[in-house]
Amino acid sequence: MTDSSAPGLDYAGAYGRYWDRVERSRPSSYWEQNLVAVRRDARQLLMSWLEPLDEHRIVDVGCGVGALSLQLARRGASVVGVDRLPRVAAKPEPRLTFVRADLMDPPMEEGAFTVAIVDEILEDYGPRDRLAIVRATCAWRAKRLFLVNRLASRWGSWIDRSAIPGGTDPVDTVELYRGIHLETPYFLARREILRRRNCSVELAEFSMSHQWAEV
Repeated sequence: MTDSSAPGLDYAGAYGRYWDRVERSRPSSYWEQNLVAVRRDARQLLMSWLEPLDEHRIVDVGCGVGALSLQLARRGASVVGVDRLPRVAAKPEPRLTFVRADLMDPPMEEGAFTVAIVDEILEDYGPRDRLAIVRATCAWRAKRLFLVNRLASRWGSWIDRSAIPGGTDPVDTVELYRGIHLETPYFLARREILRRRNCSVELAEFSMSHQWAEV
């Protein structure tokens, strides 16, 4: 059961207008410029870790307007973007499909993807639901799992809350990764933190353990 009170789930009001600008890379403030920049940095790093992209079947979990899905498809990957809300703005592409579905109830069978990406959506849920979403994503049994999470900035929590309408909390990666190691067949392979002034994100790659991958 997801936390329906989380501010990002309906993308309404100021919160919705904020992410509409950010996801389309049209910032209107200094804070938003930094978030757009660090998001671009994280996606470029993600794609470099995935090269060559044409070898992958990717599920983009919580794809939003579909910007990342579109970039991946244009670089050669076969991509399915999944989101519970009809916010897709990307134009049709030969290797790109969008599916409307609840993130807690994956619509495709296990083994359908080689890579699963959860890109900046866990912040929209309460801490108790974040691991549940990752567990649901793991049901696809992709060989590689990538998480992009917003972290607490070096400027303090009051900056984090004031910069993003709705005051969403950054992800506690220590708690989240511990849960992934204990409750899923994935282990942390590598991670890197990227910073832009008031914004920090971490890109982490998890690999499926060999005993599960061979089943």
